[in-house]
Amino acid sequence: MKRFKNTSPLIHKFVIPAIALIVLALLVQRMPTMYQHVMISFCVGIILGQSWNLSGGYGGLFSFGHAAFFGTGAYISSLLFVKIGINPWIGMLVGGAAAILLAVFIGYIFLRLKGIYFAIATLGFAEVLRVSARNLKNVTGGEEGVILSKIPSFHIFNIEILNFSDKMAFFYIALLIALVLFIITHFITNSKMGYYLMTNREDEEVAESLGIDTLTCKIFALSVSALFTAIAGALYSSYMGMVAPEPVYGHEISLECILIVIMGGIGTLWGPVLGALIYILLTEIITGFFGEFHLLIHGVLLIIFIMFLPNGAIGVISRLFRSVKMKEGKNVAL
Repeated sequence: MKRFKNTSPLIHKFVIPAIALIVLALLVQRMPTMYQHVMISFCVGIILGQSWNLSGGYGGLFSFGHAAFFGTGAYISSLLFVKIGINPWIGMLVGGAAAILLAVFIGYIFLRLKGIYFAIATLGFAEVLRVSARNLKNVTGGEEGVILSKIPSFHIFNIEILNFSDKMAFFYIALLIALVLFIITHFITNSKMGYYLMTNREDEEVAESLGIDTLTCKIFALSVSALFTAIAGALYSSYMGMVAPEPVYGHEISLECILIVIMGGIGTLWGPVLGALIYILLTEIITGFFGEFHLLIHGVLLIIFIMFLPNGAIGVISRLFRSVKMKEGKNVAL
């Protein structure tokens, strides 16, 4: 009996989620291509939200310029593929490494700023990269951007595993990255570094008085966040078959990262997952009805969630569970 009790937590942590993922993949495979596109967007949304959540939610670094990392990953992987012929999945890792260097650079310069000043500085830095990408036409293709040719299939021992002419191949890659990031976030937030980050978020002076190297903690969180945001950018450019300054360095990407986390629940593990689901569904509805005004409505939604639902959907669900438990407790007492 003890043996079965010991294995129960492992089943809940690994086996059940693994079965759920397999079922999800089988369901998506049977969906029309339009809904497969929505599911890919959902997975990319999870990556963006969880990435921002690591630095913004757990580390308290409210960046308004995560588009800088997203665009860097998208451009580097795309340019390496188009100009040199390097496989975009290898280029994805190169773009991620470049984003880490960018995060370290930003960290040492901007992390001396606090609160809104750091947010504005990161927003300005992303805008500098957007304007640079638009003006460096010989390298980036300017406003027209760069068109990618067909992504080569993924082979193992000359056996084709993934054919990227099929949307499902991109879905599998996006789902895998989202899962890896989820696991990494779980381990970071339950490690000593995670506790340091959350202590620093609550009160930096107290964290320093406890001997925590706050600058190193913040740069670490920003670097991991930048790595996966850049990977999401590389995935996006490969899936879309092109890269241009406005979509990858635009304010919409940075806003999407923040909205997903705030809608789901900032500083929570499952918040970005739930937030990505809400965001993608709302975006599909809003874009269908309001077209080019969707950015304005996204801004309004951000204000509404901050004012009335600061803990996001996770907070609402937690309150519901608590109220149900309280009612059950009262019934038992009666």
